[in-house]
Amino acid sequence: FHKNTHSQHAIRYNDKSVLENHHVSAAFALMREDNYNIFKNFTREKFQETRERMISLVLATDMANHFSDVAKMKTTISQGIDMKDKDKSFMMNIVLHSADVGNPFKNWDSCSSWAFRILDEFWA
Repeated sequence: FHKNTHSQHAIRYNDKSVLENHHVSAAFALMREDNYNIFKNFTREKFQETRERMISLVLATDMANHFSDVAKMKTTISQGIDMKDKDKSFMMNIVLHSADVGNPFKNWDSCSSWAFRILDEFWA
């Protein structure tokens, strides 16, 4: 929608993961305020590490990357997962993305309830 309509968000985020970039950006903007700053006691290094991880996780929910991420996951698994930083971060992204798109695997009552909530949100 945003890319097709050339919305302000699409322009701001250069048509790349528009909603995901907006959401994580808005969250960090809000957390700069004293009342919402859950990072105020973090060191600069810990904050940067946490921020990078959070951005990566939120961007991993973009369906535009789904098939390339699935292919990369298959390759990673076939070669053996090295749970050092690179594969660990990628696998965390995959787990979150799986949870994000996993609603159809729930029982019908739960799946349909959430699906209709999403439709209500989309058409609000």
